[in-house]
Amino acid sequence: MLDVMITATLRPELLRRTLESFTEKLFKDWPRRAIVNVDPAGLDVDQMEVVEVAYQFFPEVVYRTPPTAGFGAAFKWCWGQVTADIAFHLEDDWRLNLPVDMGTVMGIYRRYPELGALRLSKWRPDRHKVGSCKAWNKWLEWNGDFYEVPEDMRMLLGCTGHPSFVRGSLVRAVAPLLEPGMNPERQFRYNPAVSAIIRQYEHGAIAGASDEETQDVRTIEDIGEGWKREHGFKKCDKDKGKAWFTEWEKKDE
Repeated sequence: MLDVMITATLRPELLRRTLESFTEKLFKDWPRRAIVNVDPAGLDVDQMEVVEVAYQFFPEVVYRTPPTAGFGAAFKWCWGQVTADIAFHLEDDWRLNLPVDMGTVMGIYRRYPELGALRLSKWRPDRHKVGSCKAWNKWLEWNGDFYEVPEDMRMLLGCTGHPSFVRGSLVRAVAPLLEPGMNPERQFRYNPAVSAIIRQYEHGAIAGASDEETQDVRTIEDIGEGWKREHGFKKCDKDKGKAWFTEWEKKDE
């Protein structure tokens, strides 16, 4: 069983595009359930309309529809519901462009019992720097199974809000320590209790299968930035700015 943790907002058609791509190229018939938090931010639609989209792709859905929006609280709740050995973190605005084999991923986790997070790379493996792949502008080297995060970079590159597999034991250890009012990705680095757990695990990245025609295609693609520009939203934190965001606001507010 794979627990798929989804932090969503009031963008049902965007979530549909996300789940269509990940179902076709990753989940397929793999046993799975969705853990969905729908924050009341975005379009003027009912939160249950977004939940119904999830039901179209998952046989089992656990959901939360809070009265107020908050990314940190949504993230914490989703991570707090995980019971599976392996989970997958997914926001509602990513597209999977290249196929990733679930059996291969699960095999990697069996061979590497200390492996925590295995992110889907936003970058293509470099054809010139053979055996390497970028993650947050850092080069990761291929270890025969995945692109491995160096031990001294585990806190910086280990866990992310980007589409990632995460070992259930890591999720369950971290979830109670997350502060709901703070950006969770920043807590991975700057919350000492959280980062101490992340450093205990190995981490890495993988890329989707490609051929000559798709060798320059990125495995995942952010489709949310264009939506926010089109509809006039921006990420915000009133004190620290976009990188620490906890909620959305209209640009003219």
